[in-house]
Amino acid sequence: MRVSAAASIERARALTHLGRWSEAAEALRPALADPSTSAEAWCLLARCELGQQRTAAALEAARRAVASDPDHEWAHRLIAIAALRLGDHDAAEAACRRALHLAPDLCESLHVLTTITLVRRGKGGGALAAEEIAQRNLVQNPDRALAWEGAADVAMARRHWDRAEHYARRGLAIDPQDGDLAMILGTALDRQGRAAEAGNAYAAAARANPHDHRARRAIGRLGLPMAGAALVLAKIGAIAGIRGAALWAGAPIAGLALVLALLIAGAYAGVELMAWRARRTLTPQLQTVAWRERKVAARGWLAASAVVAVILALRAIAVDDRVTAAVLALAVPLLLEARHRLPRPMGGPTGRLALAAQSIRRRLR
Repeated sequence: MRVSAAASIERARALTHLGRWSEAAEALRPALADPSTSAEAWCLLARCELGQQRTAAALEAARRAVASDPDHEWAHRLIAIAALRLGDHDAAEAACRRALHLAPDLCESLHVLTTITLVRRGKGGGALAAEEIAQRNLVQNPDRALAWEGAADVAMARRHWDRAEHYARRGLAIDPQDGDLAMILGTALDRQGRAAEAGNAYAAAARANPHDHRARRAIGRLGLPMAGAALVLAKIGAIAGIRGAALWAGAPIAGLALVLALLIAGAYAGVELMAWRARRTLTPQLQTVAWRERKVAARGWLAASAVVAVILALRAIAVDDRVTAAVLALAVPLLLEARHRLPRPMGGPTGRLALAAQSIRRRLR
């Protein structure tokens, strides 16, 4: 039975809403061959390619849509999104402004332009220009959650946590199932030290999109310092390690091992104390999620410790520091055993053996 071009467009739209990208792309074949629907079909195909993280193919499909209909606003907006992902900020902004020329004050295009401005000019210099665009979007589209999300993004970039919270709450009042807004709200609350409220916001984000694991990971990071603090700690650790090796001139390997061990232990104890204080305010269900995620994070600490221990042990053997080598050699299996006993990340990548077992079980059913 032959499917009409219009019917294939409708079916593809329904499939894209479900995130079934490959099926939607296959359903578009009749519409792509029909000149009356080809522009819309190429746009839908570009959306499917973006959903599958095939950005170059999405850009090509969007350009085919423009070739079919130069005044198709969505096609220009899709070019802007694909070009932004590929790092071509000039092309992204030009395409987005063309989309706005075709459909002035459209919420989606203003949101994309806000994002492009933030990325292109940097979070500092571009935040003011992006805020102007976001505020224009709010004025023109106050009933759209996406407009409030753009304003919240700018507030987050400027570290105005209270304003980001306000914008996120306004957007969620319009669309309570918006997972991105719930994530923004959770981050803004976390930065204000309100861990219990942040945990509830992250839980709402997880319910809105169960396949997005950002919310679960964010619950595990509640109360932890931001990335900037971690970078500073790493630099201090490197300097202290070098100085420690110089202080123990007679036994540089032992000195370096001691300094690094103390730094790792102190840093880990510090961040775990912050996480523990934040976890105490969560509901029992969220405490369980947070505790499991912190165990997963501990795997990384232990793996890093094992790598350091191996390097120092090899170096100790090279300089014939047998005592240090023996101590570190004993530490490595202990670290690896501890890492082995910790659980795998929830929702993390499944190993090949587990995938094979699942495949066998499906065949046996």
